[in-house]
Amino acid sequence: NTVAKNESYKLSEVLMYLGVSYYLEGNSEKAIDTIKNSLQQNEETKNISEEKVLPRVYHELSVGLKKIGKFDEALEYYIKGLNINIQKFGKEHPNTGASYHFIGSVLEKKGLCEEALENYVKCLEIRNKYFEEDHPSVILLLIDVGNAYLKLAKYGQALEFFEKAIEQKKKKVLGFISEICQIHLSIAKTHRLMENIENAVKILEPYLEASLKDAEAKGLDLIQVHIELGHVYKLQEEFQRSEE
Repeated sequence: NTVAKNESYKLSEVLMYLGVSYYLEGNSEKAIDTIKNSLQQNEETKNISEEKVLPRVYHELSVGLKKIGKFDEALEYYIKGLNINIQKFGKEHPNTGASYHFIGSVLEKKGLCEEALENYVKCLEIRNKYFEEDHPSVILLLIDVGNAYLKLAKYGQALEFFEKAIEQKKKKVLGFISEICQIHLSIAKTHRLMENIENAVKILEPYLEASLKDAEAKGLDLIQVHIELGHVYKLQEEFQRSEE
């Protein structure tokens, strides 16, 4: 019986990694079906797999379901993974924090930004206990919190977290690399929505000096920069007309 359970566990693990390979090929539907087979094998050996594979199976299954827009089902499996992590590691372990992050990302996709924000903040509080302020996982959370506030039209709070993210990012990176560019776009958009036109222009116009070759080498999204500047210039013209 123990041998059979171990064989079932090994098959579950193989199926999970096979499913992940289908993700890499861009075949989400096949990946989900394969990982669901892995989950079925896990259910037969729950006492073994909860310690080893089951949380990863829940995660990978949720990733695929999120990709194809099945947010409710993805959320269900993320919550199952959270419960295992809390039971196994405790409420303030990085793995538990990661679960809160994933849950927040699905809630945000569902348009439930208040609930998403609650989960992002829980994750951020946990990560701040384990990592330095300029750790990539902390910066990522700052950006996600900022985006949630932005969608809630809480522009002051959004700007606060975007500026924290850019401050930490610049500690280790020089120049207009892609990550900094994306944060600058978010900051500029926030300023535009707050009608701080001069600030938005000041942030984005330096990117216009980058050559196409340089932009490609650094991964800059100049198309989005131009689109955002277009919105800013249009608003600027409207203000100028209203003053006339």
